[in-house]
Amino acid sequence: MDGRDKREGDRMKIIQATPRCGPPSWRYLDSLTRFAYAHALNHPEVEMGFIHPERSLPIDTARNLLVELVLKTDADYMWFLDQDAVFLPGTLDRLLSRKLPIVSALEMMRLPGVCFPMALKGPPHPDTGQHRVQAPEVYAWIARHLDALSNDAQLLETPPMDSLLETGFTGCHCLLIRRDVLEAMEPPWFQGFQPGGEDQYFCEKAAAMGIPTYVDMSVLSGHATTDRSIGALDFMAGHWFVSHKAELEKQEAGDKIQEWRGE
Repeated sequence: MDGRDKREGDRMKIIQATPRCGPPSWRYLDSLTRFAYAHALNHPEVEMGFIHPERSLPIDTARNLLVELVLKTDADYMWFLDQDAVFLPGTLDRLLSRKLPIVSALEMMRLPGVCFPMALKGPPHPDTGQHRVQAPEVYAWIARHLDALSNDAQLLETPPMDSLLETGFTGCHCLLIRRDVLEAMEPPWFQGFQPGGEDQYFCEKAAAMGIPTYVDMSVLSGHATTDRSIGALDFMAGHWFVSHKAELEKQEAGDKIQEWRGE
């Protein structure tokens, strides 16, 4: 596991933090249990801490509280995991190996219709104010690396050279932040309640300090629903359909004309 340079004999310290916004998914709890066991077994040189608020709080309030708690320790990294994240034990290893100030696993939004990747970039559209979802980039990457095509959490054994995607903002679903970023940023670190609100606020605040945010597409964190996990397969199927919607509607209309002529 790699990170910032430390004095000889020092242990790297990482705190995993999860906001409470209702009951956690059993898939998250299962992932966390598997990770904690594997990490303790494979990385005795790394000290892990696990924190969460004592009760449910508004999401930005919860995240700010967790940052404050982390900064009262001597942790080197803060690892945000949401309580609907599904991930593999090696996820943290992969994110640390990037040696970046801010890096996230790839996550798909849990929205009706297409499950777009949580990777958006500006500038915002002049009419709608919406940022562009980096769906074409993610779609093309997964199409080149079909071993990532699954709704389960994924970790490619050897990360391809083109796995890092610089983004305007992503979510804190599975986000690793180096301590010096939090120390250099004036609070509040998070602000806003709408989807993307508090996450976007943090990433854009970091960008204004010259610190970019990256998504590592070689490690995918699933988004838990009641009975399964949303992932790359859902996104690829939905994005293909949306991209070909006009063509499919034209073909359907042509088929109806043929049926009418046949009658």
